[in-house]
Amino acid sequence: AELQASEQQLRASNQQLRANEQQLRASEQQLKAINQQLVSNEQSLIQEKERFQILFDSEPDAIFIADPQTGTITDVNQAAVELTKHPREKLIGMHQSLLHPEEMREMIGEKFREIAEKGSRDPQHIVIQNADGEIVPVEVVGNVIKIGEKMIAIGIFRDITFRKKLEKQKEEAFKELGEMNADLKFQKELTDSIIDSLPGIFYQIDTQGQYRRWNRRFLEVTGMTNEEMEKINAVEFFRGDDVQNIADAMKMVFTEGETQVEADLYLKSGESIPYLFTGIQFVIEGEPFILGMGLDISDLKTAENKLKKTVHELEAFNKMAVGREKRMIELKSKINRLSKELGKDEPYDLSFADKDD
Repeated sequence: AELQASEQQLRASNQQLRANEQQLRASEQQLKAINQQLVSNEQSLIQEKERFQILFDSEPDAIFIADPQTGTITDVNQAAVELTKHPREKLIGMHQSLLHPEEMREMIGEKFREIAEKGSRDPQHIVIQNADGEIVPVEVVGNVIKIGEKMIAIGIFRDITFRKKLEKQKEEAFKELGEMNADLKFQKELTDSIIDSLPGIFYQIDTQGQYRRWNRRFLEVTGMTNEEMEKINAVEFFRGDDVQNIADAMKMVFTEGETQVEADLYLKSGESIPYLFTGIQFVIEGEPFILGMGLDISDLKTAENKLKKTVHELEAFNKMAVGREKRMIELKSKINRLSKELGKDEPYDLSFADKDD
């Protein structure tokens, strides 16, 4: 009975061993599956890391990853290497403040600590100093994020050298434009002042006979307003034959280059004043114009009329004087002849008259 009990116990132990063996085999299979999953996960992790590194290094902006507590740089991308001209190995482990000129490091350090505490997405304009000692302006966006249980500071640096250059060129261009505008304004004011101080009326007329510019004297003389001058045609200031004479004179300016003509200028009041008009062709931005001046020749006409009257009077007086002198010579000649017939000497010397004959 005791042997039979031992045999049963042995059988039970064998069954337990077989069961343990099967469980062990199952655990071994499970371990292999877990190991395969770990290998697969490791390969996926490696692939993801490689993919991340490719994306990280292909980013055109420089990226610096640092410990927010110490400020030590823990990783950088290829753009950061190119921006600083430092090898990656040197940048990793460097304190972030050493990226900047010495005189700016304290200020940059305070800003870094502020971002580490509060975070920031507002771009900051600062400068870095590369390995060659060159100062490079950059625009920086910084933030602190949590990955797993670890906090990291990320700074994205964008080289804005070209932008700064463009901004400087733009600023200089605007400054130059401002100076040119000021100079043009001065030149215009000077030109207007000179034109307004001319003794006569000044005008700029286009090929259609429309006034483009005039001086204050023109308005004062004609009684016209600026609004009326913008609408009136040049020939409308004239009457009779002068209309055609003025039209012909304007055509001559555009064909021959210059001319002058006299005509009566009719005012808004209906009165007229004799004027001498001059004109030369002047091209402004490819468009031909007549530039000219009109001079009031009223006094000249008055003097001319007086001169004509004086000449006429002198001619009449001369005619009368010549006739009188001729009659006196005839009388003197008669007296000389009669004296000679009476046997007396001739009282008048008329030898000058004989010479004239």
